[in-house]
Amino acid sequence: MNIDRQALLEQKRQRLLELKQRRLQKEKEDAERADAERSKSPNISDLGQQEIAKPQKLEVKRVDVSVQVGESTSKPSLQYTAEQSSVLRFDKVIQVEFDEVQSMEDREEARRESDEFAEPIVPHSPEPSKAEVVNEALASQLEEKLRFPFSKLRLGIREEKEIRSVGDSPFVVEQQLGGFLDRPIVSVKTTPQFPELILVAYGASDTKSPDLTDSKGLAIIFNTSTESIFPEFFLHCTSPIAAIAFDKTDAFRIICGMENGRLALWDLTNVKPNQLAVLPTLQSSTLASLHSQGKKKFTHHTMPIVSIKQPEVNSASPSVVSISAEGVINVWSLSILARPKLDSRVVKKQAESERLSLKDSVYVTSVLISSHYMLQNTTSYHAPEYKFLNNTYLGCDNGEILKLKNDKDKSVIDSIFSTESKGKVTSLVEFSWKRNSRAAFAVVSSHMDWSIKIWQLSSSEPVLQIPTTALISKLISRPGHCMQMVALNQLSPPEERTSLDFWDLNVRCFSPTCSIPLPDDFGDATSVEFNSEGDKLFVSSRSGRVVIWNVDKHQLDVVSNERINRDIDGGIMHYLKSTDFNI
Repeated sequence: MNIDRQALLEQKRQRLLELKQRRLQKEKEDAERADAERSKSPNISDLGQQEIAKPQKLEVKRVDVSVQVGESTSKPSLQYTAEQSSVLRFDKVIQVEFDEVQSMEDREEARRESDEFAEPIVPHSPEPSKAEVVNEALASQLEEKLRFPFSKLRLGIREEKEIRSVGDSPFVVEQQLGGFLDRPIVSVKTTPQFPELILVAYGASDTKSPDLTDSKGLAIIFNTSTESIFPEFFLHCTSPIAAIAFDKTDAFRIICGMENGRLALWDLTNVKPNQLAVLPTLQSSTLASLHSQGKKKFTHHTMPIVSIKQPEVNSASPSVVSISAEGVINVWSLSILARPKLDSRVVKKQAESERLSLKDSVYVTSVLISSHYMLQNTTSYHAPEYKFLNNTYLGCDNGEILKLKNDKDKSVIDSIFSTESKGKVTSLVEFSWKRNSRAAFAVVSSHMDWSIKIWQLSSSEPVLQIPTTALISKLISRPGHCMQMVALNQLSPPEERTSLDFWDLNVRCFSPTCSIPLPDDFGDATSVEFNSEGDKLFVSSRSGRVVIWNVDKHQLDVVSNERINRDIDGGIMHYLKSTDFNI
């Protein structure tokens, strides 16, 4: 192949030399022809030289005595003006030959011939190192002889990677959204259908400004596909947003629950390309709730919505479940929000005939609807839309965790889990794994009594109670990674500010694996969320900022292996060996 290339280049060089010789021969012939013509014609050049050498008559400038008032030190200079002649003159000293004047067609043809036979210009690239050349030659030689390639391991080739120390954080900042609005952020959500979008819900504004963002309830959809994050849609509603989510079946729809207990739905399917502000397509009505309350079928949410969930997304008629702080559960159709799809269920500790006292009231602070459905021996009270109750857990203000049921009994509470500390439940997450070919899962709760608790749901006592050095306000599990979660600390002494910790209960369960550093001017963090793949982390602040971290898997493994100390902390599985988490 190299020989053919050299032969081709040699042919191109020979062709260029021939063209050059032809051009020089032609120039020589033209010069001889011009000299012959000049010898026959009169001595025009001599005449021109004589005209140039002939001095002009000296012009004396006179100045009137009345005008000249002082002596001038400058001497008058002789000025010669040559008459412009129409005869073309040539300087024999300088002009030694005629320039060939080529037409545009000749120039274009010469340029094409030169480009055709010129060597291609190869862009400059750094020369490979000696080791790379040897490795490439060895790999190609072995592949040519053996008819199959070797791996880099067999060839002994090591790829140089960036070396990071154990102290480096596995969470690397990818993008940041500055204080776009001077409003606290309530929640940040993502959707796998549009991974470049983030849904940011804002709380009540402390200042009023007459602009597009002057709304009690506001959510903005941002596009993160470019280096600068920019807004695409402004979603408005009549009350501050308490909970929000993308529709799992159709990400063009967004559902939110507000602080006044109402629901709103935005459908962006038919939104115009130049439209920014979007009002709700559907919204629950207070008048409809009063009408339904008269029939004793619908209990309206009177307190903030704590959770918006979609437990059934594969059914022909997808629905959404709303749970409010007073324990009211409603199932809604995404086609109509005038009234719930099914009768309301109310979580309370006493039967309907008994008078409800203040100590028996329920105030819900967190909700977990498990994705692992358990078999129940009881007959379902509602057909299948309410079967999610068998896997619903409510964290309460008094530190109790309520497991619900879908039973014929009027009460929806199946069992109560509590401790003596009575610290408010701030968050609930679940973890699942395979053990002996069976599915096992655990529920992890964070409390305001400076603790994390792990529950065996067949017992009212926690399997393990982990003391913490910070007050945890939010736990979020990492999708696809068992026993890994991020804790949002509301208070972490001695610093009077929020912080983030990454926990891997398989590595150690009595302390975080590592901390996630927040920017100095970030302010108090308000929410935390993973994407569906678990490789990006989104954290928002009270000042309206959002930071997006990339999770470096390799560095996270390095840090986790460095933190393992089985002699001191054997991890969570040490406490779960003899525990069955199936109900």
